[in-house]
Amino acid sequence: METRWTHRTSGDFRELREASKNVCLIPMGCVEKHGLHLPLGIDILHSSHIAHMASQLETCCVFPDFTFGDVEEAFPYTMPAGSITIPVETEMLLLEQLCEQIARHGY
Repeated sequence: METRWTHRTSGDFRELREASKNVCLIPMGCVEKHGLHLPLGIDILHSSHIAHMASQLETCCVFPDFTFGDVEEAFPYTMPAGSITIPVETEMLLLEQLCEQIARHGY
């Protein structure tokens, strides 16, 4: 069964919610430098892959990736090229509001 929220249609969304018993995962990971040998998105790439694989073992809905993170000591001017960081307050507000939307859909 396709368990990724973004891969479902409005018509078959209820089927996933029922099959998952209202459990939803949010893959989370930063976009930041991890040396010169790893992609900037390695955290979210791993998180997303693990969440999807877990959903195949035990049915749950996988929400779209949450690719925002905070590195307070580096915010906002000293981050390496390609890194993305937001203030922790913004991150928490966004996550709270996303969880409210997820709950609105029965999760």
